[in-house]
Amino acid sequence: MLKYKKREYPFCAELPIAVNMDVFTAYLAANMHRWQDNYTAHGGLCVNNGEVADSTLGLIEHYHLTGLDFEADDEPTTASFTSFSPKDKLRRNTNIHPTMDEYRWHKPLEHYEGTDLMHTLSASFDAPIIRLRMSRMLPGCVVPPHIDYNTTYAVRFIIHISGNSGVVNRFYNRGEEFDYEMEEGKAYFLNVGYKHAVFHNGTDPRYYLLGTLGGQEDIECLRLENTLPK
Repeated sequence: MLKYKKREYPFCAELPIAVNMDVFTAYLAANMHRWQDNYTAHGGLCVNNGEVADSTLGLIEHYHLTGLDFEADDEPTTASFTSFSPKDKLRRNTNIHPTMDEYRWHKPLEHYEGTDLMHTLSASFDAPIIRLRMSRMLPGCVVPPHIDYNTTYAVRFIIHISGNSGVVNRFYNRGEEFDYEMEEGKAYFLNVGYKHAVFHNGTDPRYYLLGTLGGQEDIECLRLENTLPK
């Protein structure tokens, strides 16, 4: 379990990371044939967030850059998928099937391993990257409010590549709503332990990289006590 809880970080904040957009756009262009729907890309994960998976089917597509690393005796089967709560993830509950554990999605896939993008990302983050997927969101898509996991389990980041105009990321806390619009070509921390939603009010497909970090080193500078005036 990682040290600092969600309440010690902002809902959303830019990461101090230089993003080489030429590397991202080149990789994206070379892999446009890989898009998959929610259930094909990660069926096991969709079991727990069925509302999100169903409501965005056909409006969001993905493909993974890192894949599952299985032991010989725990290859996934559909029958073994079970629902879990954010608390289960925090506790790394042994009842969670390996497909639902972010830490098992760390094996670089053939189309990612050794690429300029892999070298760029590896050099950009101090914490280990444990899961990566490229996503495409079509205009009009609404990702309903949901919770993924607390910062004591893992750290979510996003890098916007293109089509982000008109996209609103909304976080909910204590009856209030907090909206964020992010810039293309920048990396952001997302505090997905809070309930959050996404609204694509723009006109172009949105392309972005979603990643998971297995440590808090890269968001230490964002911790609220470190950003308050001295």
